[in-house]
Amino acid sequence: MFRMRSSEMEFLAEQELISVMPFFELKENGGLLHGIGGDYGPFHPSMATPVPLWLAIKLKQLNKCRILQPSWFTVEHLMERLEGENTSEAFESLPFHYLEMATLLLKNAPDDMEQAEKMRLILEDIQHTRQEKIRNGLCVLAKDVQTGGSAHAVQLNNVAAMEINSVRQFMTKSLKKFYELNVMGGTGMWLCIFRMLR
Repeated sequence: MFRMRSSEMEFLAEQELISVMPFFELKENGGLLHGIGGDYGPFHPSMATPVPLWLAIKLKQLNKCRILQPSWFTVEHLMERLEGENTSEAFESLPFHYLEMATLLLKNAPDDMEQAEKMRLILEDIQHTRQEKIRNGLCVLAKDVQTGGSAHAVQLNNVAAMEINSVRQFMTKSLKKFYELNVMGGTGMWLCIFRMLR
C-alpha cells in the first residue's frame, strides 16, 4: 500500500464541487461548459453555479468569477468542529477532502474567504487534534493486542483523506503484525510495535 503525494491528494480534491459567482455569461451550448467530467453551468452573472474546484480556481485566476465560501469553511463552523474534536473521542464530520480543499481555497482565493487567516489557524488546531487522536487510537490498539485482544480491522469514521494517507503504510503494516501476533498467540513483538507508536 503506497502513500500518495500531496499533489495527488489535491488532484482528487479538485474534483469536489464548489459554488462560484460568475462575472460572465456563456451563451453558447445553452450556457453550459462541456467537459470530460460532465457539463458545468449555466454561467450567468450573479447566479451561483456549482463547478469542480479545479474549474473554480481556473475561473478565479482568469478573474471570471468569485468563489463562494462553502458552509463548512467558516470560522463559526470550524470552531464548532474544533470544540467537538476537543470534547469527544470521535472524529467530527468534515468533508473527506477538507484539508486539501481548504489549502487550495486559501492559496487561490483568500480574498473570497472571510477571516482567511483565522480559519488557517483553526484548521491547524483541528489537524493537530485529529492527528493526536489517531496516534492515541493506535496506542490503544497496541495495548489491546498486548492483553490478548485482536486487531483484524480498525473503524475510522469521519477520518479525512489526507489523515488516512498519512498513516496508511504504518497502519497496514501494524495491523499485519497485530494479526500475526494474534495467530501465533505471542506477546513478544507487540512491544516493538508499541514503541513505534510513541
